Order: sequence, then C-alpha cells, then structure tokens
Amino acid sequence: GYSNTNVCIKAIAGPVSPSSDLTGLIVYPNPFRPGVGHTRITFAALTKQATIRIFNMAGQLVKKQDVSGQYSWDWDGKNMDGDELARDIYIWVVTNPAGEKRTGKIAIIK
Repeated sequence: GYSNTNVCIKAIAGPVSPSSDLTGLIVYPNPFRPGVGHTRITFAALTKQATIRIFNMAGQLVKKQDVSGQYSWDWDGKNMDGDELARDIYIWVVTNPAGEKRTGKIAIIK
C-alpha cells in the first residue's frame, strides 16, 4: 500500500525561466496517472545542463536523461526500453555540472 506517502502537487502558469541552480526545480504532476489529465511528468526549472535519473524502490536505474540547452524535460513514465513503468513509487535524482543534486519521489498510479 501507499499509506504514509507524502504527495505535493504544484502547478506552473506560463513559460519556465532558465535557472542558474536547482533550487527552483519542480516535478509535476505528482502523483502521475498516465492518460488522466497529463500524459507526461515535467521536470521544470532545470539548469542549462542537467542529468535526470529515475530509480525504482530496489535502487535499479530505470530511466536516464541528459538535458542540455533546455530548461525542462517531459518524461512519459516509460523506462529506457520504452515500456510503461508499473504502479509504484520512484526516486528521481537531478544533478548538474556544478555538483548540485536534488532528489525526490514520484508516484505512478493507474
């Protein structure tokens, strides 16, 4: 079950501005329900270069994306093979060349 899971939902109105650090990073929607309202999970307010890694709860890397020259990335909830991920909690880690690191959890529900 998912009792004791804290979930935060944030919304952004308008375009996302470039960020010089990862302090303004926003990941939404959370929880993510594929096909209901949103079709992708957005990582917004990234730095000019960033690496996004998604891990399952066993610590296995399921998705990695290097982002360069754009300040947001839309993830379709699929793994590196293009398969939809199962309903679960996933850990995201965002790093940049300056050595900054932000982590969080995202729930995929169906």
